[in-house]
Amino acid sequence: MKTGFTVSRNTLITVIILAAAVLALGVYLYQHLERYEKSTNTGPSLKVLLNPWFAAQRFLERHNIESHRSHDLHSILGRLKPDDTLVLFNDTAIYSASNRAKLEEWMQSGGHLIIAANYEWDEEEESSGDPFLDAYGVRMSWTEEDEEAEEEDEDTYEEEAAENDADTADEAEPDIAESDIAEETETVPAEEKNATATAEDSAAAKATDTSAADTAASTAADDAKACSVFLFNDPFKVAWDGSDTPLTIDFGYQYTLDDASGKATGNADHWPNGLLQYEVGKGLMTVMVDTDIWMNDAIGDYDHAFLLWYLVGGSPNVWLVVSNDSDDLLTLLWRSAKYWMMGLIAMLLIWGWRRWVRFGPLIPDPTADRRQLREHLDAEARFSWQQKQMEPLLKAVRDDIWLRLSQQHGVQNHSPDQHDSALQKLAEISQHNADKVRTAMTCAVPVKELQWVELISDLQTIRNAL
Repeated sequence: MKTGFTVSRNTLITVIILAAAVLALGVYLYQHLERYEKSTNTGPSLKVLLNPWFAAQRFLERHNIESHRSHDLHSILGRLKPDDTLVLFNDTAIYSASNRAKLEEWMQSGGHLIIAANYEWDEEEESSGDPFLDAYGVRMSWTEEDEEAEEEDEDTYEEEAAENDADTADEAEPDIAESDIAEETETVPAEEKNATATAEDSAAAKATDTSAADTAASTAADDAKACSVFLFNDPFKVAWDGSDTPLTIDFGYQYTLDDASGKATGNADHWPNGLLQYEVGKGLMTVMVDTDIWMNDAIGDYDHAFLLWYLVGGSPNVWLVVSNDSDDLLTLLWRSAKYWMMGLIAMLLIWGWRRWVRFGPLIPDPTADRRQLREHLDAEARFSWQQKQMEPLLKAVRDDIWLRLSQQHGVQNHSPDQHDSALQKLAEISQHNADKVRTAMTCAVPVKELQWVELISDLQTIRNAL
């Protein structure tokens, strides 16, 4: 018996039509779809985030200058070569005397140190708190004070000039008759007046066009020499050899550097001055307002990258180092919180004096005496009062007294007739007042805690006497 699979003609035609339609759709999409690439900024990589000088190192590498980075100044002082350049990203001064001596020795042999000034000069203290830069005569000051002084001088000069001009005008004013002025005015034709006005307007327009052209040219020159960025501060100007156009640098701080020693061999040649250079033996030291201009987020602004290349161009190796050199914790606390430290020391001395070991015989510890039975009874009564368990306790104590009286003394209390005689017998045996015994054995629960404690104490005394 043979089995086979047969396809109907209609089904075959339907499959062929569907295949042709799919093929036609594919050809249409292939011919009409446009392929394009889309770039998405995913932000900096982890390598860039962990290295704040990644861009500076790539820039130096492009100019065949080897660079190294470190977060510890002390560890690389012994690895510096005489022709290297050390760029310190220092937020604090170099307080360690040994590190200062090693840097001095390295610069004497030919090294180039680039460092930032971080502390403003204090005229009263005659110090900035940076012993390393103070020794070279570096003085950093806030520029707004100088600007205010200059504005005051300019205002004074303008007022004096205005007063002098007014006095001169009063003295030199000629006595001209009003008729003469009128005659001169009448002799000028209207056509000449119009011609004169037209000439003055043309001259003013030409002057305006010339000024606009000069401004546009100056703006174009500024844009050509530096990157265009959003200005947070007024940029500094730094002169450099081989060009009449200074570099534009945004240090981010409106300070200016002055050389009090007169030994500086170079500066920015513009006010405010953002750079000083000193020759130290065979080497060089460059002091700047800020060295953070070479970090990833700032090296592309203005002429920051060019200034880095210009300063380190003659060195085969550049070290980018964070200076974490500082005084120990106690020194920093004493410098910033002297009176707080003095108060803390005084409190420690007083506490030590209070807790100090005294001389003399030791006082023996008191013996742990046992508590009296009455204290235990009081404690039990107070506990039952707090827990609202007065009725069960009172009944238990009275039942125990009647049980002892029956077992040990043969006194029965089973009927009302025996009750009074039993109470009388209980008072005789316990040697207590009969009324007090009757009250203790028949009264209800007191409403006050003190009365309750006294009742339980009396009942316990009667029970102990049986």
